[in-house]
Amino acid sequence: MFDLGVAAGRAGGTSAIAFNAANEASVCAFLKERLAFTEMPGLVERVLERFAPETVPDLRTALECDREARAYAEHLIAEVGG
Repeated sequence: MFDLGVAAGRAGGTSAIAFNAANEASVCAFLKERLAFTEMPGLVERVLERFAPETVPDLRTALECDREARAYAEHLIAEVGG
């Protein structure tokens, strides 16, 4: 998971936002026993694959990326039975 975070941070922009959103969603699902600890990195990776790194020109763009990444993460969590 650390490597995913480093890569997202280096890519910057929407990648960092998507990583943070997916990570928070996966931790929340894990704490609620909706996702296994071992499934967390795969979920974050799948979310990152969906969001191409783009610049974030304003807060509106950042919030939209966060919302979309969290929604996709929740979709993936539901797919695995959570």
